[in-house]
Amino acid sequence: MEKKWQKRRERSARIKLFFKRTRLPLLTVGGTFLTAFIIIPLALGAYEARAESIEVTAPNKQAQPSAQVGDIQPATPEPVMTAEPLPTESTEGFTAPTDAPDDMQQYAPLVFEQRDEAVRALQQRLMDLYYMGSDETTDYYGPVTRDAVMSFQRAHHLKETGDADEQTQQILFSSAAQSYIINQGCSGEDVLTLQHELKELGYYEDKLNGYFGTATSRATAAFQKKNKLDITGEADYFTLELLYSPKAKPLIDPTPTPTPTPTPKPTKTPKPTKTPKPGKTTAPDAVSSATVPDSSAPTSAPTSAPSTPAPNYGGGVSDFIALAKQQIGVRYVLGGKGPDKFDCSGFVYYCLKPLGKMTRYYNSAGMGQIDSWPTVYGKENLQPGDLIFYKSEGSDTRITHVAIWLGGGKLIHASASEGCVCITSWGGWSDRNFLYGKRVF
Repeated sequence: MEKKWQKRRERSARIKLFFKRTRLPLLTVGGTFLTAFIIIPLALGAYEARAESIEVTAPNKQAQPSAQVGDIQPATPEPVMTAEPLPTESTEGFTAPTDAPDDMQQYAPLVFEQRDEAVRALQQRLMDLYYMGSDETTDYYGPVTRDAVMSFQRAHHLKETGDADEQTQQILFSSAAQSYIINQGCSGEDVLTLQHELKELGYYEDKLNGYFGTATSRATAAFQKKNKLDITGEADYFTLELLYSPKAKPLIDPTPTPTPTPTPKPTKTPKPTKTPKPGKTTAPDAVSSATVPDSSAPTSAPTSAPSTPAPNYGGGVSDFIALAKQQIGVRYVLGGKGPDKFDCSGFVYYCLKPLGKMTRYYNSAGMGQIDSWPTVYGKENLQPGDLIFYKSEGSDTRITHVAIWLGGGKLIHASASEGCVCITSWGGWSDRNFLYGKRVF
């Protein structure tokens, strides 16, 4: 009996020893089994349920797959805009999109000579970035729009096709779009105008070739240094606005000009009035009366001689308007100053220069700063021949366009959107953007 209990105790001891030795491996295997087949599946199920709930609550996530660029489209109220990046029937005009979500928008390509309402938004964006002269937008993709698109493509290292393909519009309507700038390698009328004005102010001594090279960059940097601008050697918006204005400082300050004021010379004129000499012959009164006109004749002769070259071409309003109308049909080119191409300020400058009213070129904003021309406020106070100044659509008071008032609700200007010098009517765009006039004559 004692042996039987001893065997049982030995068996129990062996079992306890076995469980003691295998406890850790068994716990490890059990924990692994629990994690792999119970905990992980439960966690994945909860994650999928949460993802499905988020997907269900997203508004129309893939309602329009044709309007998506990536896999996920931003939740905007109107994600179906494929051909028109902005509404075109608003009476308030067109404002350039600047928000980052536009990077995800898909745009229909626009090409040369195409008519489409989306061209209006394209033109307005180009105007806001100064690649195109400010004017009322149209639905026509003409030469001026094509040239502006090419300038934008060149500045952003894109293929210069002149067509607004999807990639070009993606960058143009994004916050990454850069403003118009003239720098190394650029060429055209805008560069030629830049060189001419730098030369007028004494900064540029090289040839006027319309190419922005090392010499032009050096002259631009010198102008920026003299006028306390950021010295980059590139003609950005701020550099051009100051260069084409009355506030631009020349390389050499004109200090010697005010000193030589010969005031005593006019006082010498009363000396040759020796009228008592013919008075000695008192007998013939007729002789004295005849000698007086002879003595006045030589004095009037020299005064008439210098007065003839002063008025160059008559200098009247009628001559100004007549010369402006002779330019109707001349094509629009940014930076053009005539005679075969104009932008808005170059056209006005070309018509005023021969009349002696402008000696140096200013852009539209620069012309609006000339204090010697009286300012006229209100359309009802304008007279034929007055210059009229506009801001761009959606901006505040920055002058971006100039035209000539003809009267009767008509104005003549070099129109960027029309592509030439033309006569147009005063309309809604003028009502919204007219600032004031300047009376030159």
